[in-house]
Amino acid sequence: MNLACLENVNGAANKDTIKECGPLGVCPRCRQCSKIGHYAKVCITKSQTGCSEEAYLGVVQLESKIKTNIDRTVTVQVNRKNIKFKIDSGADHTVLPANVFQNVFQNAKLGPPDKILCGPDRNPLKTLGKFKANIEYKGKSCTEEIYVISNLQTCLLGKPALFSFGLGPNLNSICQISALHPKAKFPELFKGLGVMKGMLFYQIETRS
Repeated sequence: MNLACLENVNGAANKDTIKECGPLGVCPRCRQCSKIGHYAKVCITKSQTGCSEEAYLGVVQLESKIKTNIDRTVTVQVNRKNIKFKIDSGADHTVLPANVFQNVFQNAKLGPPDKILCGPDRNPLKTLGKFKANIEYKGKSCTEEIYVISNLQTCLLGKPALFSFGLGPNLNSICQISALHPKAKFPELFKGLGVMKGMLFYQIETRS
């Protein structure tokens, strides 16, 4: 709370105090941080974060000695530079580690981030900034804002780019597999008469 507000609350009747605190002499409450003594237009908290919207990265990377044949990586061109990404259908945006950005895109300028990027645990990540880039894959291209994150281990290709290139999850194939030949898979369920366990109670209502 500023001194002018204190003086006004204590009953001082000078014009400067009334002008700053309003005609009723009530200290303003910031709509950004909910603190008393300033307006949201000059809120320091707002200028520090600069972000009001959250986005999430869905990948969880585990170290495993077991090798699988499933390749979840893809190489795409970012501003004509070949970059290997991990496919992350749970990521709201495409992201790069800080060291990859510094080594490959030395001439690119980072703008301030407009979103708070969070990991799978919903904890905020240290986002250094973002830059607009052209992404190409097998004759298809899209323009995206790529976010640069400190201490990130892997380049992640997010949902917007995945669906632009047709790399998103095929929901139709999942439905077809789950409903494929249930009679052949569970033959014992389709033989003989079924018997329900326990006693059943029937109530018949007669109408006149």
